[in-house]
Amino acid sequence: MDTFGIPTHNVQFTNISRFLEFWHFSVGDPEALHGDVSRKIGSKSDQWFGATVVALNTDDDSQSAVVNIQQFSPCKVKHRLGYHRLGYCMAGFSAAIGKDNNIFLGEPGAYYWGGAVSTKSTNFAKPATHTQNGSKEYDDQFMGYSSAVGDFNGDNIDDVAVGVPRGNFLMGKVVLYNDRLENLVNLTGDQMGSYFGASIAVADLNGDKLHDIIVGAPLFINMETGSAGVQSTYEIGRVYVYFQSPTHTFDKPVTINGHREWGRFGYDVAAAGDLNQDGYNGRCSKSYSILQYNARAKNYMFLTDFVVGAPLDGLDRKSGAVYIYNGAKNGIREKYSQVIYGQSIQTGIETFGFSVSGGRDVDNNGYPGTYAGNADNSAPI
Repeated sequence: MDTFGIPTHNVQFTNISRFLEFWHFSVGDPEALHGDVSRKIGSKSDQWFGATVVALNTDDDSQSAVVNIQQFSPCKVKHRLGYHRLGYCMAGFSAAIGKDNNIFLGEPGAYYWGGAVSTKSTNFAKPATHTQNGSKEYDDQFMGYSSAVGDFNGDNIDDVAVGVPRGNFLMGKVVLYNDRLENLVNLTGDQMGSYFGASIAVADLNGDKLHDIIVGAPLFINMETGSAGVQSTYEIGRVYVYFQSPTHTFDKPVTINGHREWGRFGYDVAAAGDLNQDGYNGRCSKSYSILQYNARAKNYMFLTDFVVGAPLDGLDRKSGAVYIYNGAKNGIREKYSQVIYGQSIQTGIETFGFSVSGGRDVDNNGYPGTYAGNADNSAPI
């Protein structure tokens, strides 16, 4: 089962605009007594509930019934002190959850929009861990804009990659933290304003059982000539693929440029499982979760593929497109194996590829599916 958020859908309450629906249960604006007068102390408008949804163990039989709901609101404070730091933190702008049942929340609005990350176990037995406020030069960097889990130091414990698209003097960066939110290493962008780190995915792309990292920079401008593209192709977008070495370092990435000016290639990226079924000796019949080790797979080589969204691609420059790339033993195949244009699916569709996901066989046909959302429609495809 795959789960989708619908952040501006199904408004059913008076005086509430753009309430978000994920689970449908009764809510309303909170009130409190002020003397003998009941006054509103908050608003459900513009909270965007469901804007980010992640799931774990979706193959479990219990997926059909939600019996326990826990709120994790790391930026919520009960006094005025701290609101200027955490009041706009936007916890949950990105989210990731791994095999160790640790939740990681991105908070790009925290600390004067410098951003932050929080983590907590799903059993809520221990207090949350939170990155701290930096000096003023870290303001307006948007840490937590994107996030993805993986093992980046070889200890078989969930780490997290966090996008900071305005960090590194606007060049963008991705910060790798361990499970205690201690910095492991930074991956840095190479062009100012490209929004490097706007999207992140983690997968084993070359079958070496190490987690590789895919980073999107959707505002990248291609200023090269030749086969790579036309000079000064604005907001064509670029994707960076970092392969993890046996010593757990990430060397010079493989780069893939977008295919149409203003297309914003790399707006979102996602691991997609083995779409072309090229697993070792052809013995891989299904896609295994990249983040959950399966003992039956230890003698196989699973080459994970990935998908890239370009929501302003297409002949009309607004219908959008999704590109599929295949993993390989020696890296990745840099030529996409398939492109799906939004306009080929539905007339009038726009921003197809705004969000992408994959790796789950929802129809039990032996192949993992690929899913794409578009900001101007109410249903994923």
